[in-house]
Amino acid sequence: TGIDTDHADLADDLVAEQCFARLEERGACPNGSSSQSGPGSAEDDEGHGTLVSSTITSRGTESPRGVAPDAKIVAVKVLSNEGGGLTSGIISGLDWVVNNRPDVKVVNMSLGGELFPGACDTDPSVIAYSSLINALRSRGVTVFAASGNDGSTRSTSAPGCVRAAVSVGSVNDAVDFDDCDDDFETAPDDVSCFSNSSPELDLLAPGSVITSAKMGGGSEEWQGTSAATPHAAAVAALLLQARPDLSPDQIETTLK
Repeated sequence: TGIDTDHADLADDLVAEQCFARLEERGACPNGSSSQSGPGSAEDDEGHGTLVSSTITSRGTESPRGVAPDAKIVAVKVLSNEGGGLTSGIISGLDWVVNNRPDVKVVNMSLGGELFPGACDTDPSVIAYSSLINALRSRGVTVFAASGNDGSTRSTSAPGCVRAAVSVGSVNDAVDFDDCDDDFETAPDDVSCFSNSSPELDLLAPGSVITSAKMGGGSEEWQGTSAATPHAAAVAALLLQARPDLSPDQIETTLK
């Protein structure tokens, strides 16, 4: 959903903005259209993107320090102030990164759509995702995608089900919120009750309960595979800080 460009923990990490946010009935970029470029184009109006971004790169003034506080952010807003969007908008965002941002080395996709029981690369609704994620990986960009929050033990959401994406599920960092079945374990390091998994799941990372920067200032607690994914993406950024020559395959293998 973008990034709070004025938040004290994020403002100095933002290097570029772009928007391709659309709903069926309207454009959802800050200017009211379905695309926008330049300063202000990725301004968060829902809060989710700010939480995700700060998990990676918060400077630790008003919220906890991010996993990779020296990382810089190219913010691409593809979801609306309602938290939704169209696949076509997300595809446009990925295509823009492929064609305009050779400096990007890690892509974080804390979003998801349809569930698939395994690799989804050949499904007609996912082919565009697959093509762009493969293009990014082939040029040295590691793409992380959330597995989804449906509590499925047999499926993950697109685009996390794309083979070239590194899909990330959630484990409890402390204890889960009270939204699990009574017989579901909620101890630290257990898989979160909401976290999707399938043979395509690659990693698990802390996703419940996480404290990150809140849109408008300060911090708040949240949970989900959207919180786990930036933990993994940020560790990839740390690996690249130490070893800029690492390939996506080497990064994924090291994380596993």
